[in-house]
Amino acid sequence: MAQIAAGRITSEMVEGGRTSLRVYTGLPGIPYNTRRTPNGEAPKSLKDMLKPQWKGKIASTPYVTSLNILAAKEMWGKEAALEYVRQLSKQVVGLIRCNEIERVASGEFLAFVMDCSGSQTFEAQAHGAPVEHVIPVDGAMIRHRMLTVPKMPSIQTQPSFSPLSC
Repeated sequence: MAQIAAGRITSEMVEGGRTSLRVYTGLPGIPYNTRRTPNGEAPKSLKDMLKPQWKGKIASTPYVTSLNILAAKEMWGKEAALEYVRQLSKQVVGLIRCNEIERVASGEFLAFVMDCSGSQTFEAQAHGAPVEHVIPVDGAMIRHRMLTVPKMPSIQTQPSFSPLSC
């Protein structure tokens, strides 16, 4: 069998008792439209999105992307996170998926709280879209996407990872 990713899978990428491989890391944040920022003030924090100038101008996801992580005791804790989401829900005017950053770039929404990883914003920027991605100072986090094969005995960190034939 042909080998793939020879020398590229390191022990730091393997988790879950050697059955999971980290394949993607993202930095969720707040994408916003740089041309239509209220009062010319770019958001710096999640709490900034509760200010009156953002009311009725922001979107979130129907699946509360990343906001659920705020409930961890290492972040804000359950009660503070729930109170934030209650307040944020009064500010939000629409729900979009993480891959709909063009709706922020067009000005339909002035900001998006929070995206999945920042990658959509960075791609839109590369194509000239007027968007920026802020990692909120009060909600910075790293999200990992994993490839998990639960019945596989273990993922090797040596160059022996090979493709499955169909």
